[in-house]
Amino acid sequence: MATKGEDDRPAEEAEAEADALAPLASPKGMERVRMEQISAGPVDFVARCVQGLFAGRFIYINRTAQGELFGSDRNSNAVTMYIENAGLSPSHAEIKFTAATCQYFLRDAGSTDGTWVRIRWNRSVEIAPGQEIRIGDSLIEVRQGPEISDADEVEQWLSTYQLERFQDLLKEKGFRSLSSVRERLLQELNAMLSAELCNEDYQSLEMAAKELDRMWPADAYPRYKLEFAVRPATGSTPTSGVTTTPTEGVPTAGDADLNRSLESIATVGWAGGTISLVPQGSAAEEKEVDDVLAGVHSINSKDSPVGQAPVTGWLRPEQLRIGYSFGRYYVHFSERSAESEQKGWVRLREDQSHWLMPQDLFSIGTLEFQVLRFNAASYSEQGFRATMEDEDILVQDLATSNWRQCSYFGIYDGHGGRDCVNFVRRRLHINIVAALHARGGLDKSAQVHQDMHESLMQGFLKTDQQFLSLAQGIVSSNSGSTAVVACIVGGWVWCANVGDSRALLCRNGKALQLSLDHKPSRADESQRIEEAGGFVSFHRVLGRLAVSRAFGDEEYKVGATKPIVQPLVIAEPEIRVEQLTPEDDFLFMACDGLFAVFSCQEAVDFLHSRLAAMPPNEQDPHRAVQDIVHEAIHERRSRDNVTALLVTFRRAVLKRP
Repeated sequence: MATKGEDDRPAEEAEAEADALAPLASPKGMERVRMEQISAGPVDFVARCVQGLFAGRFIYINRTAQGELFGSDRNSNAVTMYIENAGLSPSHAEIKFTAATCQYFLRDAGSTDGTWVRIRWNRSVEIAPGQEIRIGDSLIEVRQGPEISDADEVEQWLSTYQLERFQDLLKEKGFRSLSSVRERLLQELNAMLSAELCNEDYQSLEMAAKELDRMWPADAYPRYKLEFAVRPATGSTPTSGVTTTPTEGVPTAGDADLNRSLESIATVGWAGGTISLVPQGSAAEEKEVDDVLAGVHSINSKDSPVGQAPVTGWLRPEQLRIGYSFGRYYVHFSERSAESEQKGWVRLREDQSHWLMPQDLFSIGTLEFQVLRFNAASYSEQGFRATMEDEDILVQDLATSNWRQCSYFGIYDGHGGRDCVNFVRRRLHINIVAALHARGGLDKSAQVHQDMHESLMQGFLKTDQQFLSLAQGIVSSNSGSTAVVACIVGGWVWCANVGDSRALLCRNGKALQLSLDHKPSRADESQRIEEAGGFVSFHRVLGRLAVSRAFGDEEYKVGATKPIVQPLVIAEPEIRVEQLTPEDDFLFMACDGLFAVFSCQEAVDFLHSRLAAMPPNEQDPHRAVQDIVHEAIHERRSRDNVTALLVTFRRAVLKRP
């Protein structure tokens, strides 16, 4: 981003470039809707190979009744994705699309080496006895543990809700099994209210009792705990995410010699538990490598371990969380793995259909595929600058709803060093999601639009406050960052921006701006700065900073001196919203280094022509966005870092007449 001597054009010129500008969001004037009532938006998943012989290649998953069957049998009419030399079985894995619910499901199709799904931190994978979990180069076998007797059922049920304190009371009242709780508790709670229960306790027990039929369906829930046993793995597929020495031959659960070497590490019931994964070897790292991010971590009570597993092939410790819900056990990682490159995997059972979500990773043979909601890509070049201060992020699944897909894309342009831009990239989307959860979550909201607006606002402001607090003595107080982010919730695009990075929609071939640059020369921004006790000189705040809104920049905020009475630079975003239409081809986002040499319409025309020149179903956003960044720096001679991001909404952008 320019801080001195670059791109001092008046803001009016920049505004005039766009053919249209999306209106500022006014959620109170928008219809009050629930999540299931809003449009789903484009639903056309992509599987992109991210590791193996075909890395970088992608396919749009077949949505017909036939589905997509991966395999190595070239003579099979059932195989729709024939792949050779990749260790696949003749019929290896299958993906089916359910049109009524817009869901994709992955299952193993009788493969030899299995179909594996990567364990995530914000989505869970179902597990059951007989399955294997691969952590680094170690295998954890899931086995059926001790039976949960009638006497233990009530204790296990209460512990799931952290209501163990009522165990003696319920036992005294004759509730000695889950069936007795199911039959009588709701009817007898009122009588217990005044004598044994306060109102808060009553509500807690009532909620647990009302959920009983959903969470523990009669005769359809596991009446046993899970036992976890670990052994060193001898296979190399799927990968651990770190460099290790490959070996051969994945062991099976029935191997007698290996079963004798199993070491039980934990037993987990309905209340769930956490297994500490401890890397072994001299390369293991025991501390957080990011001191800034470590400053905002808090200890989670869920991380109190019930067992410990030694792991080879990993460098950093992790927590494997086991939970129970709706009659099944599930597994996921803790939040600290959000940006980890370490991989853990669950092998799907023969009868298991895994609900595929965007951002999921699955492994078959020597290949790994990432599931994408949108075919999207980003690209950056440092250009002629001495340092690189841009960042970007593509989160295909924010994991904030089961009703509608929610994705997040962002461009961050730092200045004065990388401390602020690194922090914003790591924390902004997390804080937005936290704000949504604090409001009850999108799936329970009766006013989705208002909750989205408020959560975006709170997420931006909280991220700035966190960084400014940490900046005191930890990081450089001179660093700052712009941000333009797009949250695509179902068929709605919510765009929030601070600074001069931009977001555009290509609608019917025309550029529709989703953001407006925050320049000190904008009349409203200049007025705000002057009313706060500052001034604008040479189109800059105090003659120095080229943007009027940004994260960080402590000297223009908490470090302000008289006669400055308010922060001159703020992190309050402007938020705009648009509903996607069939005329929308793509979303494009970039920092000011690109828009210094491209108008909005020029950028749209450039990308449209690049995509349309590729065959349908093979239009690669990575090639197109790489071309426009190269054009900006090497042909049009932008003097800044350039980072851009492209999200396509259709399989084929058609050539214009």
